[in-house]
Amino acid sequence: MRTIVVGAGYAGLAAATRLAAAGRAVTVLEARDRVGGRAWSQTLDNGVTVERGAEYIFPVEHAVRALAAEYRIPIVSHAVTYERRTLDGHRIGWDALLAAEERVHDAARTLLAANPTASAHDAFASALGPGFEQNPYFRRFATSVAASPAEVGAHALLHGDPHDLIDDGGRLRGGNQSLALAMAASLGEAVRLSSAVVGVDVSSSAVTAITATGERWEADELVIAVPLPLIESLGLDVALPPAITAALAARATGDATKCSVALTSDVDDVAVQSGEEFSWSWQSQDTSGAARVPALTGFTGGASAARYAVPDGGRVWLDDVRALRGGRVDAAGEVLVTPWRDDPWARGAYSHPLPGWDPRDVAAFDELVGGRIAFAGEYISTAASLDGAASSGVAAADRLLRAHGAGERS
Repeated sequence: MRTIVVGAGYAGLAAATRLAAAGRAVTVLEARDRVGGRAWSQTLDNGVTVERGAEYIFPVEHAVRALAAEYRIPIVSHAVTYERRTLDGHRIGWDALLAAEERVHDAARTLLAANPTASAHDAFASALGPGFEQNPYFRRFATSVAASPAEVGAHALLHGDPHDLIDDGGRLRGGNQSLALAMAASLGEAVRLSSAVVGVDVSSSAVTAITATGERWEADELVIAVPLPLIESLGLDVALPPAITAALAARATGDATKCSVALTSDVDDVAVQSGEEFSWSWQSQDTSGAARVPALTGFTGGASAARYAVPDGGRVWLDDVRALRGGRVDAAGEVLVTPWRDDPWARGAYSHPLPGWDPRDVAAFDELVGGRIAFAGEYISTAASLDGAASSGVAAADRLLRAHGAGERS
């Protein structure tokens, strides 16, 4: 059996490596000149590796952790309180955070039972009352979801149990792109970079991917593993099933800008959240566990992302974090700015559910399009994360293997 995978991010590579291990002859077509998608690591002038895209891997994210273990890449702690950031000079206590999350979760369930189109904004307002916009849990959520909570379905609040929360996140040693690089290396010449797919033809006997340079790649099956905004650009010549069309329409892509700068000395507080912008910054622990990395990184989401997605955005961001931190940010060198809205192969950050989305929509993707095409990507998962991407890739491979068998290479 021959398989084409469109996209060499975590979803596409997780699918491709699983299919190759099962005996498929796999070809991965990637539009960029690198692998990893929105997992993109880069080294600053002082030698610190920072993430221009996906950053945090949490303790309960088992799919990506299993892949990291398979490729023997250690996961090290950021040693940053991701959930409990300093806001207006204060940091919420652990018990108060869990109590707030539980109230919001309960409100989301109650609202959804009466109105399936309830938003995350509705749930926060119901649970926390007047002034909820300055609640530290709301500021964290509204920043991280990378979209206006009024445009995010309340179901987004129900992913996971608050009591399973562990306020620590990890990253891959060598950068989060390192796992994508390792998966791609295991596939060798099967990964074709700078090969943007602009057409997909499906017949009764094969599926053909057509690239922007006119190459035609024929196979027995295909995995679509590109970001949500790019699906229409693939030129599918077969109609999507109504359930898949509806599920795709029930999600949207948020906006985010990442900023990083080298430091000559540590900042006073490793995790600070803005009360004005949907933005926060942190200083991670070194992989040795003995010191902090000499770099500060920031994530800005939703409507605030545009503030730094401008020609002088790095200076604006640095001015903002200095003001927020009382001026104590000893930067060395230029700020590395990554506005994901400007990336032609992403067109935004990760996805979020719109009001009206239902977790059961994920089951729509169990159906193969034209009997030959499977979807993979964080947007068909309940978690818009590296783990969501990885688990969706594994699931897409499993769907094809169940439908067409393992088989031998041909």
